[in-house]
Amino acid sequence: MKIVSIFAQQLYSFVYQIDDGSYNTDEYDRLMGLWTDVDYLRSYAKENNILDINKFVLDRLEDAEEVQDLLEELTTQHNPLEYYFTPLYDHETRVKILSLQKGKINQNKLRLYAIKIDDNCFVITGGAIKMS
Repeated sequence: MKIVSIFAQQLYSFVYQIDDGSYNTDEYDRLMGLWTDVDYLRSYAKENNILDINKFVLDRLEDAEEVQDLLEELTTQHNPLEYYFTPLYDHETRVKILSLQKGKINQNKLRLYAIKIDDNCFVITGGAIKMS
């Protein structure tokens, strides 16, 4: 496993080693690649019994663009990434270093998961499409 910088020395991402010993792309790029791949989204919708597949695909494409734009805006304007990442568990009232975090925008179904390693510094570990 390796860690690479994504945005402005504040946001990093894991790069996981695959079975043949080589390294995959970093988690952020891998997830954004999936979340902007129409064929993948259509297949995902079918596997999860989504009724309106076209709406699901269009909504996820918009969600992915919104996540990318927000992260870029936060880092280029030097705003804290805490505007996007929040504690994974609601009972964590005091945000501590090395805590699990989720990146979430209201009404957006895409989630990035990260570990907070310092103030305003996170490592993306994975992500998901929220279905409920």
